Amino acid sequence: MDILPARKRVMIILKADLAYTRLATKGIFAYAHASNCWDVRSCADLNDTVISFLTTSHVDGVITMVGDEKNRQELSVVCPHLVNISGRVADIGVPSVLPDNIAIGRMAGQYFLDRGYRHFAYFGLDTLHFSQQREHGFCEVVVPLCHSYTKLNKSTLTHGVDANLWEGRERLAREWFATLPRPIAIFAVNDECGKLLLDMGCSSKIAIPDEVAILGVDDDEALCLTTTPQLSSVIVPSVQLGMEAARMLDSLMSGAIPPASPLLLSPVGIETRGSTDATAHIDPLVAQALQYIKQHAHEPISVQRLLEEIPLSRRALELHFREALGKSPLEVISHVRVQRAQRLLADTDLAIGDVAKASGLVCANSLYRIFKREVGMTPQVYREQFRVR
Repeated sequence: MDILPARKRVMIILKADLAYTRLATKGIFAYAHASNCWDVRSCADLNDTVISFLTTSHVDGVITMVGDEKNRQELSVVCPHLVNISGRVADIGVPSVLPDNIAIGRMAGQYFLDRGYRHFAYFGLDTLHFSQQREHGFCEVVVPLCHSYTKLNKSTLTHGVDANLWEGRERLAREWFATLPRPIAIFAVNDECGKLLLDMGCSSKIAIPDEVAILGVDDDEALCLTTTPQLSSVIVPSVQLGMEAARMLDSLMSGAIPPASPLLLSPVGIETRGSTDATAHIDPLVAQALQYIKQHAHEPISVQRLLEEIPLSRRALELHFREALGKSPLEVISHVRVQRAQRLLADTDLAIGDVAKASGLVCANSLYRIFKREVGMTPQVYREQFRVR
């Protein structure tokens, strides 16, 4: 008779007020239900009651957001195995599964560059490591091509102002907006900051997105869909992150050596809504060409087909694209096709060959080659990581 393995006692300590933690919790429970060998309890905060429970209940493992050294020390004393999903602090010394925050910043930067912006700003949380990483990735992409770059920390809007005094915050935001060149693209560290900035911009009579485009992170629909216009956002694979955190904890509880560095998950893509639904191209021919590419990229179009729509020579078209986007027309066509393939891989069960055809590529081999070059992984690996289940 087979002896069933002892069930592991696991505690999840995550708040439910953010989409990131709610969806990560969903992923953790999906893993726990599939493995069917965990007894799981959850709570929102690490407090004296929870510490007492962990001390007396012999919990085998904890998944939480380790916010500082005090948190780490408290948990290390009462819990033999710990996995962190917070990037607030650098090198916290705990096995971690995190969003690739530098890649998030790079994706945001490329997104705005593709729309022709050359003035950029970052709205962040200056004391938090993940905010610093997102700005680093953003700057890495946009600064070499930008005409201007500036930043604002959220704390600046509240410094010396009553936190409940909306008028004071609005005045400071209005003063900052007045210093910005137009049109400008602003990358906010998360959706909470994006919504705050968007609401203040609208109150200050800023034309969004025509004068100021705003992009957040996390795709938290409770925030993104409750603004006017609605907030565009970088999609973080939070459910997958929760599953990977659970897998890492399971491995640690089975005796595995803790990993030396965090497991990083790349962003899935960007959900475009009204806050960025514009282009900043001063070159109307490039804007016309880009619109055509987006509408027809799934078809077998080529640069020659593009020239039939745009009254330019091939050389002139190349120069216009390089000046406006920093890419050739062929590179832009490939980029748009890869973006479409990413959505189909994550959202559908289409075979790889069918994804290739629906993305405007002739076959699976072409998709594999171009996708690997642009995304850094194969279509199969991308689907495994980001498939919406």
